[in-house]
Amino acid sequence: MLPPLKYDPERDSRTLIVHVERLDQERRDFGPGYHDHGVLFCWEDGRPPHPDTITRRFKQLAAAAGLPEIDLHDAGTAMPPLAAMRGSTGRR
Repeated sequence: MLPPLKYDPERDSRTLIVHVERLDQERRDFGPGYHDHGVLFCWEDGRPPHPDTITRRFKQLAAAAGLPEIDLHDAGTAMPPLAAMRGSTGRR
């Protein structure tokens, strides 16, 4: 059996802070041509990726992991019961 999923607010906050700091540095490095859309995941010039790009990459990663083909939306719907099977209550 897999270990329960662990929510670690300190670790997760630090991870997010480091990511935002990296985005800020990329924005400064890119200069005035940076397109700031206020998103957390973007191309080097600040533009958000097209949703099909995310879907295509998700399918590639799922296939590489040997998972059956599943839509990205369905993966989000499947997560709560899968987390419960691993012992997560969903409570923080």
